[in-house]
Amino acid sequence: MASLPPPLPSSSHHPLADAEYETSTDGSATWANPTHFEYYEMGSDPWQLKNAYTGMNVTTRGHLHTTVQSWLHCSGSTCP
Repeated sequence: MASLPPPLPSSSHHPLADAEYETSTDGSATWANPTHFEYYEMGSDPWQLKNAYTGMNVTTRGHLHTTVQSWLHCSGSTCP
């Protein structure tokens, strides 16, 4: 298994909430190709009113997706 990417710098200073959603009507969602993303800086937006995902650069978006995928597919001692 590939090593996990380092945590985002912002996560060490401010709590964050990150979510990925995939639509499926037959229960076949794999979350490999999410259709909706949300990212909130909880320190400055505790009510999650401003989805900051669209303002993020592509590298950071990729890092978040890789991290979420690693959590989704881990089990037991392989989980971060």
